[in-house]
Amino acid sequence: MIALHQKVDAAAIGGAIENGRPETLNWAVFFCDFGRYQNPLEEGPARYVSDSNIAYRREALEQVRDAWKEGYRETVVHEALLSSGFEIVLTRGAAVEQRRWGLRFGPAMRERVVWGRAYAAARVEGAGAVRRALLAIGSPLLPFLLTLRLLQGRIARRRDVGRFLACLPLVFLLEIGWALGEFQGYATGSAGRA
Repeated sequence: MIALHQKVDAAAIGGAIENGRPETLNWAVFFCDFGRYQNPLEEGPARYVSDSNIAYRREALEQVRDAWKEGYRETVVHEALLSSGFEIVLTRGAAVEQRRWGLRFGPAMRERVVWGRAYAAARVEGAGAVRRALLAIGSPLLPFLLTLRLLQGRIARRRDVGRFLACLPLVFLLEIGWALGEFQGYATGSAGRA
């Protein structure tokens, strides 16, 4: 990442993420969380980069300190960087593997709910009740939309389509957990407790 930062003038550089475990649940969690970052990545400027494989320039982070001084949330920090005119890029060159041993469905589902709620709360911070209500009403559609988006990503990459279809029921259940979390975040405007 240091070498990449010496070549690329960007506030942040994110790399590819691969699955490092063979279990079906690990693949389902990987597709939900990191499938968009699997190689082959579309390299270059990006709006979304995972906090699981990213390196920031300190001076850029310092300029958006208000976005992370109370706590780090990648979507909030990245939006602040982009809004301040900084660039975030993705590269295939710096890949990491997700290796979660002993992953179980219950904790994985709870994690999806918590992360979905935190995402939604950050998204509606300072928003009015009407916007929050509209987003909450639409949240039951999310499992279908998110799962379809994941499938489209597999097809576009021409990678792991069969594996994705094999764990489709688990992916869909995990996306239900995410949608429940988003609903809670929109309805309450709070990330709750982890």
